[in-house]
Amino acid sequence: MEIVIFLIILFFIVVAIFTIKSATNDGAEIRELRSDLESEYPEANVHVSHEDGSFLVVDFARGQIVIGLDKLRGTVLAQEQPYRSVIPFAEIVKVQVLKDGVQVASTNRGSQALGAAVGAIAFGGVGAVVGALSGSSTSSGGTKRLIIQVTVNDTSKPIHEVTFYQTDRKKGGKRGEIFFDRGAQQVALFAAHLEAAIRRSDEGRCTIGKSASDFNENDDFSSQIEKLWSLKVAGALTQEEYEAEKAKLISV
Repeated sequence: MEIVIFLIILFFIVVAIFTIKSATNDGAEIRELRSDLESEYPEANVHVSHEDGSFLVVDFARGQIVIGLDKLRGTVLAQEQPYRSVIPFAEIVKVQVLKDGVQVASTNRGSQALGAAVGAIAFGGVGAVVGALSGSSTSSGGTKRLIIQVTVNDTSKPIHEVTFYQTDRKKGGKRGEIFFDRGAQQVALFAAHLEAAIRRSDEGRCTIGKSASDFNENDDFSSQIEKLWSLKVAGALTQEEYEAEKAKLISV
């Protein structure tokens, strides 16, 4: 009997050691991936998920996002292979923030076929997204997963998902818990980055046909508007403050 108990205890010790070692290795791989992406895209905003190895890079300097998966994800019957896709801002069709599979915020480019020059933006800023994420969960407990789903103009792989928070706890996560709060802030921030990416791409379309003199006359105004928008995206300005400051610039 004592031998059986000893073997059971030994079994659990071995499992615990293996789990800790595996988690340590995964953490090291995630840190290495993040370091590699930050080195490759030094001016970009980089997110790497510790939960499943998905990643998102929003590079305004190059006008593109880099999105992908660093390791296998999903079940045996529905397993997603590692990949990396480089997608120009102009190819982003729709962005959604999903909380336990339910949409809480979204933005899309609108119907370009109908001549829409500026995308139909519906996020309403970082604060609005964080507020939506902190509301009541669709499950009986807290939130188990927060992701950004990006739809792009690519028939071979039109939908990409990046994880910002995930837990196996039965009760899920909720506001006031460090990991949930961090995930909610990050998902809101990157949603705002993607919103800005769509805006920049659409505003670029609006410049087609303008002369060089038109650009020179508006360079200073455009740069000031862009600075204001960056402050809003970063959460330093509210939507109302952004609109007020923009109105001042327009009236000058």
